[in-house]
Amino acid sequence: MLESAIAILLVAVVIVSLAPRLKVSPVVGYLVAGAILGPAVTGLMKRPEEVAILAELGVVFLLFGIGLELSFERLRAMRMLVFGLGGLQVLATGALFALLARLAGVGWPGAVILGGALALSSTAFVLQLLAERGEQAARFARVAFAILLLQDLAVLPLLALVPALAGGSEGGLFGALARDLGWATLAVAVTLLAGRYLLRPLFRHVAASGHRELLVATALLVVLGAAYGMTLVGLSMALGALLAGLLLSGTEYRHQVEADLRPFRGLFLGFFFLYVGMTAELEVLVVAWYWVLGGALALMALKALLLVAFCLAFRQPLAVAISVGGYLAQGGEFAFVLLTTAGGQGLLGGATVSVVM
Repeated sequence: MLESAIAILLVAVVIVSLAPRLKVSPVVGYLVAGAILGPAVTGLMKRPEEVAILAELGVVFLLFGIGLELSFERLRAMRMLVFGLGGLQVLATGALFALLARLAGVGWPGAVILGGALALSSTAFVLQLLAERGEQAARFARVAFAILLLQDLAVLPLLALVPALAGGSEGGLFGALARDLGWATLAVAVTLLAGRYLLRPLFRHVAASGHRELLVATALLVVLGAAYGMTLVGLSMALGALLAGLLLSGTEYRHQVEADLRPFRGLFLGFFFLYVGMTAELEVLVVAWYWVLGGALALMALKALLLVAFCLAFRQPLAVAISVGGYLAQGGEFAFVLLTTAGGQGLLGGATVSVVM
């Protein structure tokens, strides 16, 4: 394990440090480093799943940082973009890709999950690129984030659909959705209540001790505790982290916590991009390169066009619509979870899952 950790750090440091000199994003450097370390190239990391939890923590800390920068007032002001524009994008894009998958011979249950997976975009990639370019405060960045937020929330019903469509869920499709929605509502309500009445006194007590490291440990406990709590009811860790960030954003400790956890966020987010590179099935590129290339181009072109159209329908300027379409045209990290789950339930064939991933 120590040898693997040294190899990861060595390759990451060398390649990522070269990225700025080659005029490419560090994200690309992490992806290339992951591919080199993975089973498809050097095999230094024969089991990429060993770093999967570190990769997931990257998304957790990313969503926590987003929550710190938001507030419930800002979310209320963005509700039309989140639930209106974001909801339209997920439903319409998912329906289009589901129809295309069905025309390509995929059964309706698998096509529905495939369409939903392809409708999602990568929160981690988009926010990292926005941060690198200093564009977080731009109008198109706010619109893009509103859509990404709804996409992250849509993962829950999509995951609930998988066992229901596969016939392995008691109570049928609507029963599974109602049960999961009930658990989600209860979990969010408990988190909000606990945060409102416990967080501020807890941090006030910790700050009074005068120990900086205790404040860091408390912040980590809140983030990871909220993330883990969501997994107990079948929700994503990222949602728990986002809620924890939202609750802390209204306290006087927001800036201190943000500064203390920024190194963790950068480190674990790097592991996320490395993991994506490690899990790339490069042999599929050789065997079915025409399907992969054609599918990737079609995915990006169709999503970009739909996003531009939806943004214009919500009276966003053309420049904003084009930027949102460009940033959100790619696939998302939660699609990996959906596709793997659907493959395990027999909704999608192994070859289909490999090509799409």
